[in-house]
Amino acid sequence: MKRLILFLVAFAVTSPLFASARLTFDLKNGPTAIAWKQSAFPLTYSIDRSVLAAFPAGEESIRTAFNEWTTVPGSAVKFRYEGLVDSVRAGQDGRNVVTMSDPIFSSGSNFLAMTSYWNDDDGNMVESDIQINSVAANGHYNVKQLVEHEVGHFL
Repeated sequence: MKRLILFLVAFAVTSPLFASARLTFDLKNGPTAIAWKQSAFPLTYSIDRSVLAAFPAGEESIRTAFNEWTTVPGSAVKFRYEGLVDSVRAGQDGRNVVTMSDPIFSSGSNFLAMTSYWNDDDGNMVESDIQINSVAANGHYNVKQLVEHEVGHFL
């Protein structure tokens, strides 16, 4: 019985160490972990002005959400905010952006926000976009918490 209790305590203490997993896809060289190259940091991002129409305090809230990830102990994650942009839609265009979702996703979908990303054939992430569903603005959701969650997928 003591061994079982010792095992359960050891498992409970160490299990958080194994709680995360890398995205892995079968690419040209077989199973490949998908991640940003270290040289990509600081990751740049912009915010589309459409977000401010839905969330008037959105710019500061989103900047704070990104910053929260830089304060995790032991984290080497860094971001650089590049300001507001006009009429940008999510899609592979060479820049990371936070925007409102395309209408096709808004009607009848069951998400408040989503993150899309693109990688090269070697598994290096090259871009990531966060889209916020207009339903989130209408439902008075906390944009900082939504984006903070999505930044985890962005990484």
